[in-house]
Amino acid sequence: VMDYNVLFSQPVFGGQLGLDTNVSSLSRQTGPDSTRITTSLHWSRTFTDRFGQQFTPFFSARGDVHQVNDVPHSITGLAQPATTVTRGMVAAGFEYRYPLISLHSWGQQILEPIVQVIVRPNEQNAGDISNEDALSLVFDDTILFDRDKFSGFDRIEGGSRANVGVRYTVQTNSGGHARAVVGQSYHLGGANSFAPGTGLDTNRSDYVGGLYLAPNSFFSLYSQVRLDQDTFVVNRQEFGAEARYS
Repeated sequence: VMDYNVLFSQPVFGGQLGLDTNVSSLSRQTGPDSTRITTSLHWSRTFTDRFGQQFTPFFSARGDVHQVNDVPHSITGLAQPATTVTRGMVAAGFEYRYPLISLHSWGQQILEPIVQVIVRPNEQNAGDISNEDALSLVFDDTILFDRDKFSGFDRIEGGSRANVGVRYTVQTNSGGHARAVVGQSYHLGGANSFAPGTGLDTNRSDYVGGLYLAPNSFFSLYSQVRLDQDTFVVNRQEFGAEARYS
């Protein structure tokens, strides 16, 4: 596996342009073999008005070339001979944030509503490629605003989507902080790339939330939850704690 990532130092159309390239090759004595080259360009620019509202248009273009062998057919399950699969994806969208800041003698509070809309075509050739690095999708608050929610390069999120949420942050002068996030994702059009059970496979996703507490630099707690979109039954919950000494 080899990665190359660069953010260009000079603005392009007033915004930030980046280039990401990933090369991956995997061979087995038994099972699918795959070699992939992925390259993507991404651009974004943030405008802030006099009220503090932030508007960020963004654009990305990606191309993949896969050389695959012995990939099971999506219907028959039989291993397919060596073939070359190419695919591409373009996406455009915008993100709106309105961070409302309250300053106090002990620290600050920030309440930030966030709305994100992404428009793109359907995912291509998903059944013709061996999925090796995008199997670990866990929908929670940490990926709610990711423009591609898959964990790796072998899958590409397709279809148009809106992500909506609110983030609340408290920061104290002594170094403690707390953060709470809640939100939901909406499938707006095209083919939905996500499988049943992920919480993202319907037009309205499950609700996701997260609570993070760090009263000092030595101890922290967190809790993440995913609630059913209709019944609010807990579909997934995770707790964690971390302590440091010296």
